[in-house]
Amino acid sequence: MQTSIWVPLFAHCTNLQNGTFTIPTLSRNPIPPVNVTMVHLTSLSVRFGTGPSSIELFDGFRFPSLTSLHIEPGQDFSWRHPEHFYDQLGSLRTFSFPGNSEHLVNLLRHTPSLVTLHTTILTNLHPLLIGLTASDEPNLLVPELKQLTIQAKRWTLSTTSGGPLLKMIASRTRHLDASCYQLEQFTTVIPIVDVSVDLERELRALHMSRLEQWQPPRPGSSAGEIVVEYGWWRAST
Repeated sequence: MQTSIWVPLFAHCTNLQNGTFTIPTLSRNPIPPVNVTMVHLTSLSVRFGTGPSSIELFDGFRFPSLTSLHIEPGQDFSWRHPEHFYDQLGSLRTFSFPGNSEHLVNLLRHTPSLVTLHTTILTNLHPLLIGLTASDEPNLLVPELKQLTIQAKRWTLSTTSGGPLLKMIASRTRHLDASCYQLEQFTTVIPIVDVSVDLERELRALHMSRLEQWQPPRPGSSAGEIVVEYGWWRAST
């Protein structure tokens, strides 16, 4: 469905509670302006195609009740002028997003109520790990986050790269203050190149001080990846 059709159609669905849409590409036809508040919409899933598309598609909509969002940007997706869209995310509790680490961090600054995050990172994972690392500084990113799932496509776990991951897990598994909840479930699938004795020692120390369950990572699996689950490390099959 092209955007010139989807926008006015969506604008007429003011009683919609749950919506799932696929938008192949931006239309060559002008998109009619709309100004609609989707009062009843609580769950929205939008998948964009590989052609040009833009976050500005949502500029004519307001989502005051939105608690669950899945957005899948296309290859030529533009995040130019995302301010209006960000303003709609204050009540979001569940978010699923495959894409760029930096874009995700910027978006998460506007989701203070987020509890569950599922993401596939197609770029460097470090900006997300740094952004999610809890500290005593004000304006903590997603302070209520309890369930986190990360799949990394272009990031490998090694002795040198494991530090930010370990720091993020440790920071999110301690209670900072009354406004910060402990991370309860953590899962990530990442390529593995080297898990040395030193890194295993750090993982074991983290387990002893913070986490409830732990198994040493087993490198050399056929998939070349490991699965990390809230203090439970095991080779993928």
